[in-house]
Amino acid sequence: MSQPFVTVGQFPSEAQAQLLLIRLHDAGIPARLANNQVHNVRDLAGYAAYVWVQVAPENASQAQEIAARKLPELSGDELQDLDDEADALACCPACGAPEPEYAEDAGQIAGHCNGCNHRWTLG
Repeated sequence: MSQPFVTVGQFPSEAQAQLLLIRLHDAGIPARLANNQVHNVRDLAGYAAYVWVQVAPENASQAQEIAARKLPELSGDELQDLDDEADALACCPACGAPEPEYAEDAGQIAGHCNGCNHRWTLG
């Protein structure tokens, strides 16, 4: 049985969470977003929800150090661009299934859809 993931950051927007996710991936730490589906409907549900950035337990210490560093300030347009990119990453480009898996493979980020078995790499 695999160990649960450790949350190293909670953010009010997916764009802000995506910034930490990118920083962790740049440091060679696999990470994922969690709770983003709940976050996407939070306004409809009428309660506050956060997007979590999570890592495997063995990477938690290093990830927490990176998460403690101040994130850059972004304008509203920059946040919207990141949100749009995060929305695109949240679905399979072939079938639209939610929450595809991402992993680093030979220095590139590779995506895989469990729904249709489509595989792709990010730019």
